[in-house]
Amino acid sequence: SQRIDELRTLLNESIVRARLMQREGDFETALEQLDVAREIDVENPEASALADEIREDLERRNREIEASRSAIEVQLESGQLEEAQRRLIGAHEAFGRFADLDDLQVRVDSLLEAAERLRRIGEAATEVGRLIEIGKLHRASAALSAAIQTHGDDEMFSELAQQIADLEKPEKETQRAAREAELRQQIRSHLDLAEQYANAENFEGARQQLDQAALLDPENPQIQGLQKQLQSSLERHNQLQLRSQRLAELTSEIDIQIEKGDLDAAEELVRSAEADFGDIHELATLRARIDESRLERQEKAAGESLKQAYRFFKVGRLEEATEAVEQALALSPGSPQSLSLQQRIVERQTEEDHF
Repeated sequence: SQRIDELRTLLNESIVRARLMQREGDFETALEQLDVAREIDVENPEASALADEIREDLERRNREIEASRSAIEVQLESGQLEEAQRRLIGAHEAFGRFADLDDLQVRVDSLLEAAERLRRIGEAATEVGRLIEIGKLHRASAALSAAIQTHGDDEMFSELAQQIADLEKPEKETQRAAREAELRQQIRSHLDLAEQYANAENFEGARQQLDQAALLDPENPQIQGLQKQLQSSLERHNQLQLRSQRLAELTSEIDIQIEKGDLDAAEELVRSAEADFGDIHELATLRARIDESRLERQEKAAGESLKQAYRFFKVGRLEEATEAVEQALALSPGSPQSLSLQQRIVERQTEEDHF
């Protein structure tokens, strides 16, 4: 009768905790609590009904989150950035930590930043254009230089620079200016292609484009500087390739040790790799796998100790059962099954001492 009362109490506590988790929106934890309750009484109608209710809550919230995600993505695609930001804030407020929308937040922030940059470039270009229209070419040129220094190169700035150049030169120099502009454009095209090739790690293609630009303007310091940068980039690229190859070899060896179950050897390799490469994502992932493998071992050992404790308990070997359950708790602290058995052992010992 006492054992039945204890199980009934544990059952009720699990249901109460499940309801509390449900109110807090932690539906997954609530379902875990109901799993404990149903282990005690699989046919308990209150636990079954509550589990169905919580699953419906969880499914409804997941649908609402997915609907919010879809709506935000539609707004992003249609350029409604501020509306998307407001909806995203509303989703975070509605779903809290359960709203897995960080990737959309990154997209919204990036697009808002880009839009703000374009707005500022437009404002700067409008001011330069106004100065050109009223004939203040010197001020327009100074404003354009300041805008380029602040915001970087842009097609609008290039067009304004050309307007200023055309207006500043006498009519007889127009054709020469046009040829110079065409030459600059050709050089710019080669430099843009060189940049694209370099970004794609096609260093040979980038070198050829810089060589073509140097043929058009051999004394150009920008081209000479870019050629030096390209050589440095190529050297860094080669070093990074060697580093990546070494990292791949180490991670492969660590993987092998983890699969073999030699976690100490794997951890030693991770420490060695961290000394060379620092705290990088790949090594952090491998260390997490090692920790998970150790935890799995501990949980398995705790399970074996708990089984042994049950066997001793059933045959009345309470001292050995106590040692076994303490070992299980040392390996898996807070285990409900181990704590429950430990309590039963104490109660059995108390009963035997009484008699």
